[in-house]
Amino acid sequence: MTTLQEPTATQQRFDLEAEKWDNLPGMKEMAEKAFLAIKSTIHLTKSQNCLEFGCGTGLVSFQVEPYVNSILGVDFSENMANVYNRKAKEKKVEEQLQAIPLEITNADQLDGKKFHLIFSHLTYHHVEDFHHMTKILYEYLEKDGYLVVTDFEKFDGSELFHPKAKHSTVEHHGILKTELESALKEANFKEVQVNTPFSVIKGVEGSQTPMEFPFLCGVGRKC
Repeated sequence: MTTLQEPTATQQRFDLEAEKWDNLPGMKEMAEKAFLAIKSTIHLTKSQNCLEFGCGTGLVSFQVEPYVNSILGVDFSENMANVYNRKAKEKKVEEQLQAIPLEITNADQLDGKKFHLIFSHLTYHHVEDFHHMTKILYEYLEKDGYLVVTDFEKFDGSELFHPKAKHSTVEHHGILKTELESALKEANFKEVQVNTPFSVIKGVEGSQTPMEFPFLCGVGRKC
């Protein structure tokens, strides 16, 4: 299993933020809304083994866990994975939930494991070529498995989702609905749907007036 190389600036940023991540403004709200979008899109069952791509500290994983058999979280931040595993142990669900520090670059890094469901929240905007990544994630799915992606939508002003100091660690200031749809279809997913199931109100740099950020939910099935 391939693990991490020398950390990039983006990895270093998330390593530094890991311990306080769950208490950053809006993180729990966004994760809860992402979970509800997943739950309303996919029939979750206790037979499903899942992968969370870009798991962070597990804010989504821990909500999905009661409905599925197991979840493997992968994140390129070692500290995020460490916090995830510590929380799993504290909640006594470490047999069902485990995170590993891993930067996925190909379809042969998880010892042949395949999953019934892969979900990813607020990660695609950090992936330079998310079209290529979608093709890789397709290969990690079992037949009839699903990929579900939630991330904030790109629009005029969506760059304000992050303060300017963090822009160097962001690949995309949101995801276009058409781009997410095409990424799923190019990866050979079927029954592709992309909608906007929720939004969040978020404070932005340089303004006393919060902004509304709509979120996309894209789903595809491996047939």
